[in-house]
Amino acid sequence: MFASRAQWSRSRCPVERVDVFITSDDVIYCKGNEVTADELLLILRSERPHARSVVVYADLDCTHGKVVLVEDICRRVGFEQISVATRPLKNVK
Repeated sequence: MFASRAQWSRSRCPVERVDVFITSDDVIYCKGNEVTADELLLILRSERPHARSVVVYADLDCTHGKVVLVEDICRRVGFEQISVATRPLKNVK
């Protein structure tokens, strides 16, 4: 049995994910805000108990190194399901 209604609701909800965006000038956005790598680490740690996956939306013109950095941060936090989608981003906010 479920200990609370919130626990029951969470078990019936689809698996949540965290979306991370990387712009053409290598700026990282998460949860609608521009973040540094260290800030992203903290955000992902706080989201980890509720989310199982991360989708990284990387602009076609961002550097490969920035994408790898974000993936490494995701793995450090414990995410195993990390997807990368590439498309030009015109407006992240």
